[in-house]
Amino acid sequence: MAKRTISKLEELASLTGFSLATVSRALSDHPSVKEQTKLRIWSTARDYNFPTYRYQSSRSSKCDGVIAAIIPLLPMRGARLTDPFVQELLANISEAARERNCSLQISYSAPSSEEEFGMLIRSIRSDGLVFIGQGLIHNSLQRLADRREDFVVWGAQMPSQRYVTIGSDNLSGGRRITRHLLRLNRRKLLFLGDTAGPEMHERYRGFVLAHEEEKVPTDASRLMSTHLDIGLASGTIERLVRERVDFDGIVCVNDVVALGAIQGLRRHGINVPEDVSVVGYDNVEFSKYTQPPLTTISQDSERGGQLIVSKLIDRRNQSFVSEVLPLDLIVRESCGTVNVSA
Repeated sequence: MAKRTISKLEELASLTGFSLATVSRALSDHPSVKEQTKLRIWSTARDYNFPTYRYQSSRSSKCDGVIAAIIPLLPMRGARLTDPFVQELLANISEAARERNCSLQISYSAPSSEEEFGMLIRSIRSDGLVFIGQGLIHNSLQRLADRREDFVVWGAQMPSQRYVTIGSDNLSGGRRITRHLLRLNRRKLLFLGDTAGPEMHERYRGFVLAHEEEKVPTDASRLMSTHLDIGLASGTIERLVRERVDFDGIVCVNDVVALGAIQGLRRHGINVPEDVSVVGYDNVEFSKYTQPPLTTISQDSERGGQLIVSKLIDRRNQSFVSEVLPLDLIVRESCGTVNVSA
């Protein structure tokens, strides 16, 4: 960890051993400077909180900094930039950054090792990082937190984590929406989706917890893994119908999977919600326009975007701690009766 903060180009040049001209060109990403040299200069600049934005020609002269968004992949998640909730969250982060006179960069990479993760972090030129979900890189984030604190993660709070997260209580959300179906007397529920990432796994844990609380048996055989893709989720449900799996409700890990589930049921003449109730998670914009409109859990991505930007920009002047956002159960026609308390 750096012992002090520097603000003069001469200081950065002295620390790195390069000339003023080389350091200046490296900070502006000039092609005449070798990539290895750029990485060394940028790494030192970050370690000493050097105001790099002053020297980057690609930025507006009025811009107070750049925030880089990194979107980790999951094995069964696919291209997360196509995920409607991720798009909404990024839009809200971008808007919050604009209000603070910053710009947002998106780095779409999927490091498969600790070495690749380190190379990715060193290559990103920004004044703050935000990870959209932990993906499978929680341990890498833990180690990153030991070296620097200029990053925030949108995601679940993990035991003994050393980095700052903004997100909702996914365990509570999964529990609440499952309990709603159980209280509608749906007793043969499936959980449909990918549970590899912490947020998704917590939603499944909530599914199990709701069954325990309502004293309704369930087991791992009710967990149906599928890619978070409308067509593939639809195909999974069609396969289950052909195999005559018995179910009267589907708790989906997100709204995209829920839409796929409804399509798969319809192809076999199964009515929603008369025959099978379907619920989602995220309350993305299209969820109110599905047929029938989708019951789902709403996360406050607008507030999340504001908190992420605020934490990054003001981290030296305020409490730099994790925060859990409230969530709401949005009851619509896809679950059937709408007047049951959850």
